[in-house]
Amino acid sequence: MSSVEYKKQYENFLSHDNFYLAFKRLQTANRNLYKILYIDDSKSFGLFLDKNIDTLIKQIDEQIYKPQKAFKYYMPKKSNLVRPITVLNFIDLLVYQAIVNILADRLIVKMKPLYNKIIFGNLLNNSTDNNRIFFFRRWKEQWK
Repeated sequence: MSSVEYKKQYENFLSHDNFYLAFKRLQTANRNLYKILYIDDSKSFGLFLDKNIDTLIKQIDEQIYKPQKAFKYYMPKKSNLVRPITVLNFIDLLVYQAIVNILADRLIVKMKPLYNKIIFGNLLNNSTDNNRIFFFRRWKEQWK
């Protein structure tokens, strides 16, 4: 990737729209046992969503932002073993999703020809699609 392309990707990453989309995609993600942990943080961050997004973008751009240490908890399984679950801080999760949004838009072009040939699961949504707040389209939609 050339330096011009890299700069454009970085600008796309730091856009307000990308972080807004990342927030919405986190809100619409399937709720499972550990994602329920983020509900209160999501509600708090959403109270002043635009201001919080702008502050986070500014911290990243000025290289003030530092990811927090992830923590693990162990979820018991029926077999009496435990499953380690790594949990990120909500802000780190939001930044991670914003990065994934940019990567997914670049990868979707290469992945589309593989749909129904090699990839038979959920399909990625491009960040310009109508239902873009969902990261994936349901796989059943491809058969309509």
